[in-house]
Order: sequence, then C-alpha cells, then structure tokens
Amino acid sequence: MGVYINPGNEGFAESVHDEYYADKTGMIRFVNAALGTKRKEICFTRPRRFGKTTAANMLAAYYSCGCDSRNLFRGLQIEADPSFEENLNRYPVIYFGLISFLTDRKIAPQDIVKTLEQKIIDELIREYPDCKISPSMSLLDCLLEISAVIRTKFIVIVDEWDMIFREHRDNISLQREYIDFLRMLFRGNEVPQYLAGAYMTGILPIIKYDTQSALSDFREYTMLDAGGLGEYVGFTEKDVQDICKKYPAADFREMKKWYDGYCLEDAGHIYCPDSVMHAAPRGKYASYWAASSAFESLRLYIQMNLDGLKSAVLQMMDGEEVSVSVSMYENDLNKIETRDDVLTTLIHLGYLSYDSTRRTARIPNLETRNNFLTQIDSEKTKEHSCKIERKPAAI
Repeated sequence: MGVYINPGNEGFAESVHDEYYADKTGMIRFVNAALGTKRKEICFTRPRRFGKTTAANMLAAYYSCGCDSRNLFRGLQIEADPSFEENLNRYPVIYFGLISFLTDRKIAPQDIVKTLEQKIIDELIREYPDCKISPSMSLLDCLLEISAVIRTKFIVIVDEWDMIFREHRDNISLQREYIDFLRMLFRGNEVPQYLAGAYMTGILPIIKYDTQSALSDFREYTMLDAGGLGEYVGFTEKDVQDICKKYPAADFREMKKWYDGYCLEDAGHIYCPDSVMHAAPRGKYASYWAASSAFESLRLYIQMNLDGLKSAVLQMMDGEEVSVSVSMYENDLNKIETRDDVLTTLIHLGYLSYDSTRRTARIPNLETRNNFLTQIDSEKTKEHSCKIERKPAAI
C-alpha cells in the first residue's frame, strides 16, 4: 500500500462512517461495465463541493489490491451487483491528485509534472522490486513492464484533473506539458496493454485544441450532459429527504428552495451536497458557496464586457431562462470570448443550471441567486464609490 500506488481505503472509510453519507456505490457498476472496453476512460466533471474526491476515493477503495474493502461495501448498493465480487480489490491502482503539488512551495511550476511522474515511478520501483524498471524510464514504459510481468492491467484514477488549468491559467507551457503527460498515459497503441480503466474528476471538461478534445479517447460526463451518471452528480431528492429525517431542525421545503435546481436528464432534481450537509444539523439556510474559491470567479465572469451578457444575467435574476449555445465552448478559461462562453463556464462551475432539451440556462436556487446578488451589489458599490471620487470638489 502506497501513497500513489495501490492506495488504502481510509478516505472512503471516512465518508462511509459519516452521518451524512449517501450511497453512491451504484456508480461502480457503471465503471465496471466499461473496464477493458473502448469506454474504459471516463472523465466525470461537476462543480466544486459536489463530491468529486469522495467518488474517486470510493473507486480507489473498491479496485485497489492494496487494501481489503469488503466490510466497507457491506450493505451498500454495489454489493448486490453481479460484478461486485469480480472486481473487488483485484487491480493495481494508480491514484493521484494535483493539490499537493500545486500547494508545495518547494516545487516550481515548471517542475510539477516532472516531479509527479518521478514520484509515481519511485513508488512503482518500491512496490514491484522484481520488475525491471528504473528511474530513467518513462512512466508508460514502467507500467508496460509491470503489467507484462504481473499479468494484470492497471486502473488509473486522477482527482481534479483540471487544477493546473484553473490555478495556472496563464502558464501555457505547463498546461501543454501536463496534457502531454496525460496523453502518454491514456493515448497510443501501447495503452491497452497496461490500462484496464481510467477515471478522472474535475470541474472543467477536457480542454479542446482545434475543436477536438485533447484526450479524445475519454467519454465525458458533465453538467451539460451527465449521461448515465446524472444521479451521482450530487444529492438526489431522496438523499435529501433521508437526511432531513435524521435532523429535526432540517426542513425539506427550505432545502429545496435553497439548494435544489440542477435538473439532469434521467436523474431528476439534484442538490448541492456540501450545502445540504452544512444546513441540516441546525436548520440554518445560507449561501455556503460564498466561502468557496469559486465565488470570486463568479464576479470575474459576470463583469466581463461582452455583448448580451449583462441583459442575460438580469433576466436570470428575474427568474427567467435564457438561451445558450454550448457547442463552441473550448473548456479553456483563456478563451472566454462571448456571452455563451461565460454562461457555459458558469454552468460547469454550478452557478447556472442547464436544460439540454430547451438549451437554456437559469439560476438554479436561492443560494446561487444570493451569490449573484452579492457580486452585483458589490460592483454597484464600487461604481458609486468611483463616481464620488471623480466628483469635483465644491467651491
């Protein structure tokens, strides 16, 4: 059991033992069905605080041969599925995120990808001492060698795949290097020799270069189209009802008013999990997203000087839907050039809900509406202050 290779199940254990836990293990059935097929590479993106890391921890706990997770899954949905026994703790797993690398001041931005790759290789060498791998080899060559020796393919899990694009949005060379690293892992004729399946989380879908996905083999599930994963985006209506039954102070009608509004095809109503968990114990309903780092992004985007953007925001503040074209969006924060680009970005961030049938966007609930209102009022205050400063002194 290592940090990146064949991890343990501690992260998922914390979630399962939490009083708010909602059983989302049915998603494992979906991933199991994709293993070893052309659909084996999955990228499931959703807003901040919607349970992305919890899902990644769940998959690592289920697949990793570095732990025994049978008791953790006892009584959960996936246990009754025929594929449960077949795949439980049967795979070598590589699981990594980028948060620790991006927050470590000892690692210069230009060294992030190289450091990540080397740490994984070093751990592979320790984990598989009988395999002929060395620090001078590429990660792909190491994985091909190990897979050939142990006769088992790997599962790769990447948490917050897009963090480099969000935190270093102006560092194009770093972004390109990172994409090349992911392409090495997930594209090419050799990849099926070592890869049983891949799962990536993130907020933004995979970036496009020249209108094509940079990682074209991935099947993407997003806030625009969650496909068969809609019920796993956040809390369902039943999840919230069950939580409200546990807490006398929790009022389901208030929960619905404040945190509902993400309607995904075949999934019904979806709620923001983190906000529901904050509100339930005391029955205190507020805009908990205001404490997240995405809150500042909202101000940045709605203040952009783009044709039709201001009127669209005002329409939505009045409770209306607005049309939005999402097809030309390149999933690139450096290429937000139109009203539709801004609205699509806000859909991925969770500040807007998207109706794929009507092709419209709207503000989903009271929590996000208050966030819009706070940012709009803040800008009005700044404009008023500027006018006072520019006003000539009385004679």
